[in-house]
Amino acid sequence: MKSDASASIIWHGNQFMGMESDFIEHFLGGLYRSSINDTNFNTFAPNAIIVVQETFPVVGKREFWEPFVSYLKEFKAMEFSVSVFLTSDEKYLAPFDWVDDVDLYLRNCWHPALEEMREKVVALPFGFKSGFYLPSELRRLGSVSPSSCRGILGRKFVWNFIGNANCSTSREKLVEEIFKHGKPRELQGFLHLTHTFDDPFHGLGVQQYRRVLEDSAFTFCPEGVHVESYRLTEAIESGSVPIVTCNYYFDGLFGDAHVLPCVNDWSWEELQAVMESVKQRLAGDPCYLQSWWHSWKLSKKRFLQEKLARRGRVD
Repeated sequence: MKSDASASIIWHGNQFMGMESDFIEHFLGGLYRSSINDTNFNTFAPNAIIVVQETFPVVGKREFWEPFVSYLKEFKAMEFSVSVFLTSDEKYLAPFDWVDDVDLYLRNCWHPALEEMREKVVALPFGFKSGFYLPSELRRLGSVSPSSCRGILGRKFVWNFIGNANCSTSREKLVEEIFKHGKPRELQGFLHLTHTFDDPFHGLGVQQYRRVLEDSAFTFCPEGVHVESYRLTEAIESGSVPIVTCNYYFDGLFGDAHVLPCVNDWSWEELQAVMESVKQRLAGDPCYLQSWWHSWKLSKKRFLQEKLARRGRVD
């Protein structure tokens, strides 16, 4: 994708500490010329993309947004185009009275109310946490290699689940079902339970976690605090097939033509049926899921490129 990048990324936070930083830089690659850290709302640039790296409790507080809205109005007074990438609004708490002051609004979580602003709002799930890929690997991402899709059904583990089982009834049900039918190894799976998100004491290291995904044919992705999580797209990036909870959210996020396999109640019988159905499809087209994901990301990047081209010089 050729580009004469004219946009600037302004990180409101620390681009080197955020979990989403690697994916944002990868996704926006070729569309921006500079990257700036600014924690005080005092940096201005034409055709800016402001990445708001705040946790969702902060996003829901009015005292955070008041200076931010004033900051956006200064861009407008300068006749500078500006876009906002909000990274942590899983609970849809952020106000909307500033959206008219921006050219494009990107966020990592979809919500039904966004459908009315389809031409301005892009919901984009983060593909992987920072550190999931080495810098040298990030430069090579962007296409589906047939060799990476072959052999999915012959991997070390048939399935995996890594995470906190206490944050949703679906996860509790999944773990109960696993142990009701045998130990994880007896069921040809890998199970590692943590106590919280990004657990510093009981979690796996990022590279160890990635190896498990790469060694698994399927990755179970029951909803936690939010119906969607990093593990969904990290699984696809690793060539593992995610199984999600059947939910209209994924139709809204990806479109109703998405190919994500899903279950309703996380019973072991239903999981086995879904895995068997996917195995049959993989036998005929081992790359179907990775091809769909790559095409979906590319369509979103082209949409963003076209929007920026109207305000800058991205060709």
